[in-house]
Amino acid sequence: MDRDIIVCRCEDVSLAEIRELLREGYTSLDEIKRIKRCGMGPCQGKTCAPIILKEISSFTGRPVAELAVPSVRPPVGGIKLGEILGQPDSGSAYPGVPPSALNRYSSSTKPYRPPFCLP
Repeated sequence: MDRDIIVCRCEDVSLAEIRELLREGYTSLDEIKRIKRCGMGPCQGKTCAPIILKEISSFTGRPVAELAVPSVRPPVGGIKLGEILGQPDSGSAYPGVPPSALNRYSSSTKPYRPPFCLP
């Protein structure tokens, strides 16, 4: 039955897998996270971390408040190559391309309207 209970939906980890790791001696959330990737999916552990902490608590007999919680780091964003080279940001997504080339419709032409739109 524990195989049917999914603890971490992002990484598809079952309750049976968590309990097996606990029996093997992995009794911290950080260890389980490193082995099974729980908490590394899109939800960043918002769903599975409390469940795993409760399982660790019931297995070890320690209260959840005493258990160590891994560091939470915000996702890292990209950096433009120009920033590394020390070049100023042009503000354009396409540096070197004139804005007129990106704007296909000038202010004098009407915007495209599909035939099914009412005037």
